[in-house]
Amino acid sequence: MLTSKEIQALRPRERRYQITDQGGLALRVQRSGVKSWVLRVPQNGRVIDITLGHWPEISLMQARALARRKKRELELEPSGSYTLRDAFKFWCSKKKGRISSYRDEKLRLEKYVISKLGSRQLDSITPPVLIKLLEPVETAGKLSTVKRLLMRVREIFDLAVNAGFLQANPLSKITKVFPVPEVRHMPAPDWKELPMVISQIERLAPPKYKSLFYFSLATLLRPGEVVSVRLEWISEEAITVPAEFMKMKRTHRVPLTPYLIALIQEAKEIRKNKRSPYLFPATNKNRHISGQALAKWLHGKPEFKNRLVAHGLRSIGRGWFADTNNFDWGYGVDGLVAIPKTPTYDPNEKVIVLNADTGLIGRPTLDEDGLDVQALLNPNLEIGAKIQIDNASVQRNNYDTTVSEDAVTKNQAVTDAFLSADGVYQVISREHVGDTRGEDWYTNLIVVGVNSASRPIAPSVFTYTSN
Repeated sequence: MLTSKEIQALRPRERRYQITDQGGLALRVQRSGVKSWVLRVPQNGRVIDITLGHWPEISLMQARALARRKKRELELEPSGSYTLRDAFKFWCSKKKGRISSYRDEKLRLEKYVISKLGSRQLDSITPPVLIKLLEPVETAGKLSTVKRLLMRVREIFDLAVNAGFLQANPLSKITKVFPVPEVRHMPAPDWKELPMVISQIERLAPPKYKSLFYFSLATLLRPGEVVSVRLEWISEEAITVPAEFMKMKRTHRVPLTPYLIALIQEAKEIRKNKRSPYLFPATNKNRHISGQALAKWLHGKPEFKNRLVAHGLRSIGRGWFADTNNFDWGYGVDGLVAIPKTPTYDPNEKVIVLNADTGLIGRPTLDEDGLDVQALLNPNLEIGAKIQIDNASVQRNNYDTTVSEDAVTKNQAVTDAFLSADGVYQVISREHVGDTRGEDWYTNLIVVGVNSASRPIAPSVFTYTSN
């Protein structure tokens, strides 16, 4: 069998010659130095050579895959070719260092997929094969695991297509077979319950975990970012976390307050490893404590289990900020966006005009949540963005006359509160929907009028019919 190094070392001779690889595949070297892949097969009682392409445009592994495909077309016994494990190694070479979850994704793929199907030819793996493999995982209730596996296996096959080992990805639609996993947010109590939580921390927590808890709550850093804090990052004015240690890869600065200064001093005093460069060191002086340390301690206490996780302290902080400053949180391209509960509009502010010419689809619909708007995919339509719509195009609600007069009046007030006299609205909810395999992409919005009443919370009791 040939190797890539052997092929590269082949030199032209006075006469054309060829070197055999396996299963009828050979590399032919011309007097000019051109190297061509040929496949020798029997046909109609004689042997013919089929040219597959030139090296290095077609690599050794690609040539084997082409030979296997051609022999299958000719109903001949296929030769060994490109396996799933080969494709997995190629995926690893492209993803390592480029995705933060690489190690976990690699281990998950090895456990559930590669260990079972790794030796199989890539073009022999069909949707039924993978579905049968993952059905026990689904039955075990691990829908999130199934979702991640399907996403990464599709990536492996996409890379194989781009590298020329497959003509098309047979698994492009396989995600539609399995149900979408239910998203469960990390548990966290309301910030108003914080005094009770603190009383339990004071009663139950050893000094190390007490220090971790208060430091996490005061800085609102993520658990992994908290334990990564080095003493050299702490100045007289702030804690400055370098970009490479932050999830969003941006330098983060936490101003020092007298309370936070006291917490840092206390953390330094209770450290057993005084020589460590970390504020929260592990026994080994060159390492910090595990990022899961506080989470595991909270999980082990009945008072906190399924009620609070270390990451939930950020949620408590966000809730307090929002409630005390009269805004809600939304998600934009750059992360969280603060959305005032009473939208306002500055005439000098940028506004996106939405109409039939700029991507508006159909007529906006007014209901108890706000104004429902659909447009062609537009990444600029983010949470908090201001848009302008012709109010004459808004589809209004008719109310069932059997509903009580008070209920109708209440519903009318609910929906009218969202309207803006000048047609300027603020996006409070945004969802991009579509499919990369042929289906159109849309942006679905819920918007409320600026300079109008604050968002109502009255319940809906009407039935809707279109005008």
